[in-house]
Amino acid sequence: MELKPHDLVQIRGMDELVSPHPFPDWAIDSLAEIPFVVVRRAQHFNSCIPVGIRGNNRGERFGAYLSAKSPLKVVTPYSLLNFSNWQAQYEHYFPAAIESFLRIKPILDQSGYNWGPTGSAGFELATGYRVLKDNSDLDLVLDVANNMDLQQAKELLQALRQLALVRVDVQLNTPAGGVAMQEFIDSETVLIKTSKGPVLKNVGDIWSPETFINTI
Repeated sequence: MELKPHDLVQIRGMDELVSPHPFPDWAIDSLAEIPFVVVRRAQHFNSCIPVGIRGNNRGERFGAYLSAKSPLKVVTPYSLLNFSNWQAQYEHYFPAAIESFLRIKPILDQSGYNWGPTGSAGFELATGYRVLKDNSDLDLVLDVANNMDLQQAKELLQALRQLALVRVDVQLNTPAGGVAMQEFIDSETVLIKTSKGPVLKNVGDIWSPETFINTI
């Protein structure tokens, strides 16, 4: 199975990870409690997959590498649209980010795009561990293989934010890399996250074959 950015991977423990830098104590403690890492957009290292460890606080993020033979379980953002795949159980109420996810789901389901929750919401749904806070954003990924109409993007993001109870951030997954939907709407020059690092491109070049070839 090919792992892609935003996929969550269950691992057995720290021994399956390598890093050129010492692991911080919070990362060790976090993996001992929640043995999941998220695939990040970076180049592979000695055939190892670039992954990230998340801690309890927003600033606690650490990059490492995982052996391609190690994953026990892989959860994609797109699989979380199926409620039967949720590991989190909610009896009395939904966190604001999850309630927002449920509110906007019909709109995105009808959009024709492949999409799913990432960030804290995706992590909680996939792992069953409570990481969402009252003010947690709702992060989404939207696969956009072909040129997206600017007006369509504006109307879609506006509709999502009108329904949501929390801030909604959408990353467009394009052939060239990841692009923030808000930046695509607002700017003539956008930052594209690629496996080789971030690059700046004119918004009209996001889906050009030349951009794709030079950033993969």
